[in-house]
Parts: sequence; C-alpha cells; structure tokens
Amino acid sequence: MIKLTEIAEALGITQQPQSPPVSPQVVGESPAAVKTLTKEEKKALYELVHNYNEYGKVLYEYHQLMKIAENIDKISQYAETYALNECGDWMQENTAIRHFKELKKMSEAFKKNASKCQQQNNEMVSLYEDMGNILEKYFEIKDPQK
Repeated sequence: MIKLTEIAEALGITQQPQSPPVSPQVVGESPAAVKTLTKEEKKALYELVHNYNEYGKVLYEYHQLMKIAENIDKISQYAETYALNECGDWMQENTAIRHFKELKKMSEAFKKNASKCQQQNNEMVSLYEDMGNILEKYFEIKDPQK
C-alpha cells in the first residue's frame, strides 16, 4: 500500500510545518483585536448585565405613547367644541376656528409621530429581547420581580 507521504514526495509536495494552535477570537477580527478584561471591567460587565432587565422597563413603557396621542386628540376635539360654544362674538369665533384648525393639524402630526415611534420601539424591544436571550446563556440576569 502506498503512503500519502510517498505520493506527496512523488508529486514534489513538501510537508508544511504545523502552525501553533489558534486562540478563539471574534469572527472577522484579527487576533490583536481580542483583549482581556481588567478586574474593574469584569466587575462593570457583571453589574451591567446583572441589571439588564432594568433597561427594558424604559422600552416597555413606550406603549403608553399611543395612549397619550389619543388623549391629546380628544383634548383638541373637546376644547374646540367648548371654545366655539363659549365664543361671544364673530371675531372671537373666527380666531378660535383658526386656532383649533391649527391644533387639529398638530394633534394629527403628534399621532403620526407617536405611531412611528411605536413601530420603532417594537423593533427595539425585539432586538433587546434577542440580546437578552444570548446574554442569559453566559451571565446571570437579575429577575425584575425580585
């Protein structure tokens, strides 16, 4: 039986010296980019990850933004009705109509922007939860109820 080394020699291929084992690194980064953490950095990492659920509280409260926008819309509707009923003369009524027309436009713009914020917040919540799932595999994250 012919050995692989004999075939390689016949073809003129020489054996390459083995390279030293490669240490694990972040994908796409050179070995020089991977660094070790100092004691202070490790402590900071532990504290930041341990309190990860606290950061989510802010993200989860953005659902109230649409409720606020709806309330502002109701305020503008009720205020217009009230103001137009309470106007004394023609001049006051025309001024009030102009003001509340502008208020309606602002209220609609507010609702539109609140809707955009809500959509972006939903994406951020999804990313936050995905990151949390990965971090939980390696670190202890404090339970928010405790």
